[in-house]
Amino acid sequence: MHDAAEFDALFDDDKQGARKLLVVEDEAIVALDLAEQLSDMGYEVCGIADNGAEAEALVEQHRPELVLMDI
Repeated sequence: MHDAAEFDALFDDDKQGARKLLVVEDEAIVALDLAEQLSDMGYEVCGIADNGAEAEALVEQHRPELVLMDI
């Protein structure tokens, strides 16, 4: 498991909205727990999708910097 500093290194802090994330997970409890943990770490979770079509729509709408996807 990686710590928050390693995760932060993935982002360019000079860009507006650089900490915006989308979670794609079909298990609701897992998705909500992950979103809560990320929010507690200071990241903006712009949405949770449980399928590919919904994820695509949320990416178009919110333009997240990173998508965390369960496959």
